Amino acid sequence: MQAVSESQHRPARQPRVGLGVKLAYAAGEIVNSMKLVIFGLYSLFFATTVLHLPGRWIGAVGFLTILWDAIIDPCIGYITDGTHAARRFTFMVTGAFTMGMGFWAFFSPPAALPPVLLLLWLAVASFVVRSATSLFTIPYCAVGVNLTEDYSERNSITGIRTIIGGLGTLLTASLSFVVFFPEKTPGVDPKLNPAGYSAMGFSFGLVMTAAAAIALWSVAPLRRRLIGTPPATERQAPALFFRGAWECLRQPSFRLVVIASSLAVMALAVNSSLMIHYLKYYVEADGSAVLSGAQSAYFCSGLVAMLFWLKVSGRFEKHKLYAFSTIATAALIGSVIVLLGKGRPLGTGDARWVLLGNALAGLFSSVGWFLSPSMLADVADEIELTTGKRREGVLFGMLSFSHQTATGLAIMLAGVLLDLFIRLAPGGAQSPATVERIGLVYSVVPAALLCAAGIAMLRYRLTRARVTSIQAELWERRGLTAEAAAAPESAAPESALEPPPELPRLRKRHMTVTHTDFITVVSGLPRSGTSMTMRMLEQGGLPALTDGFRQADEDNPLGYFEFEAVKRLDKDASWLRGAGNKAVKVIYIFLYQLPVDYKYKVIFIRRNLDEVVASQKAMLRRRKEGDRLTDEQLMASYQAQLEKLDLWLRRQENFSVLYLHYSDVVERPLEAAEEIERFLGVPLDTQAMAQAVDPSLHRNRSAAV
Repeated sequence: MQAVSESQHRPARQPRVGLGVKLAYAAGEIVNSMKLVIFGLYSLFFATTVLHLPGRWIGAVGFLTILWDAIIDPCIGYITDGTHAARRFTFMVTGAFTMGMGFWAFFSPPAALPPVLLLLWLAVASFVVRSATSLFTIPYCAVGVNLTEDYSERNSITGIRTIIGGLGTLLTASLSFVVFFPEKTPGVDPKLNPAGYSAMGFSFGLVMTAAAAIALWSVAPLRRRLIGTPPATERQAPALFFRGAWECLRQPSFRLVVIASSLAVMALAVNSSLMIHYLKYYVEADGSAVLSGAQSAYFCSGLVAMLFWLKVSGRFEKHKLYAFSTIATAALIGSVIVLLGKGRPLGTGDARWVLLGNALAGLFSSVGWFLSPSMLADVADEIELTTGKRREGVLFGMLSFSHQTATGLAIMLAGVLLDLFIRLAPGGAQSPATVERIGLVYSVVPAALLCAAGIAMLRYRLTRARVTSIQAELWERRGLTAEAAAAPESAAPESALEPPPELPRLRKRHMTVTHTDFITVVSGLPRSGTSMTMRMLEQGGLPALTDGFRQADEDNPLGYFEFEAVKRLDKDASWLRGAGNKAVKVIYIFLYQLPVDYKYKVIFIRRNLDEVVASQKAMLRRRKEGDRLTDEQLMASYQAQLEKLDLWLRRQENFSVLYLHYSDVVERPLEAAEEIERFLGVPLDTQAMAQAVDPSLHRNRSAAV
């Protein structure tokens, strides 16, 4: 017989995504970067100082339009999740060719409009921009996730997209001042010229549409290969969306991520909205070069620092690093009111301190650029453990909703404070009291919000150890995960796919083993008795390869005997070199990933499927966790997987397999121990092995036993 190679019994990989496609796809991230930067920096100043509209009016409009944006984000994601990729592309095309017109219209209102109509114009244009960018951005992110199944490829796609988005943010923030508001006449502020805003709106609107079109072009040829798209007949029930949202909100860890990150977003939005006022009136260093340099310093420092934080973040707990980042940024922003300004140590007019402060702010705040999404992935695992369902789409939509709402509240708060607390005089010189209040709102309010975010995050409980434990439990529970589904359809010819005859209990099937060294493998379904068998081997004198990471608990009081590296066999199998003449527990779905250049003696534990399912359900009930499948569905799936596995094992010349039945081992442990000793061909203490079996742990018996 010929051994089946790894490529024969693993599912075919999706074609690798080329670097050119990745870069072109990443251009779509520029859309969101430009919207956030331009609206964040200019909308409030343009409306209040250039158009002379009341700040509270603009704050209210900003809040309502961002609230609308926040509401439609999860709705668009939910609608497009249940359809063919073509629906996603329809949404993306509609958004791509609408956003530019709306962006230009916002900064190009007709002259001589009365204040109410002017406010209405800005409101409608803002609604158009935010709706169009959501129509593009939400399906765009979904398409990116589904371009490939490969773990590393997904990291590469996301990483390149983040970098391109960061560069877009940097160029937008820095060049907008220099290109559209150059200082031509001494003593005349170019930012008060409406023509500059119209040119900026047209130019950036055109770039946004072009960037979206490039992203569309890059992925259009891949539409037929997109993975993970549900059938067109699948329907979305609104009640399911709200039920999923409620299940997510019940998780304390998700609530903390939402609260902390939203407070941080709100803090930075308040700070950004008042930046031009702050530099113009408080620091008295408001030239276009200063504004451009301040933005460049922040984003350049953030992009460089992100590479550092990504490298060192693995040494720290995520929530502690996030708390450090926000509190450090709060201290930095809060120090502005003490160090800068008239009568302060660093005085006014010196742009160097502004550049240094923004660079330091970028250094610390860039941690949040990647930690929040990373923690959200951990929360998704926790929610699956609790509810039995994956909720990434709902989590993404709700986090986007909270961030958009926080941004809207921040703009509204800044507008209200400009009118009622700062009392800004439109277009003219400001009193010393007004200037002082600008400094207070610019520094103290964001610093307080950032401190609150850091303190809230310290209550987060998904530590590295907890997440690893959750993932270990998920590995044990998953009978229908991607790994289980990846059991090969083509490992045997079509004629061999008929169900094999029922395997007799305590049956031994030897294959020729010509090598004296082998690896002893204990395998079976979750909750089938593999831990009991590992304990027997250890008591019998055969060393167990285990790291002791997963501790004994109520469901397995004598220990799990697991080795975490088994779960990464497809990435690294080097540890097998030291596994000779030892016993290692390998759950059945990972047998396919064992390299062909080793000899294995597999002790495979069978158990009545109704007992396996009953044991799993009992474990879930004790842990107050949900499940996804009925007993019948789970048993049918396990039966199909075991039949495929048995057919595959028959074809492997480097495998010898001993099938034992759990109930036989429990009822006749000495006989089972002697059978194992003969199978392995090594001397074992069979009496000690038999004594290691505790019949009282056979707690879930089928009616037939």
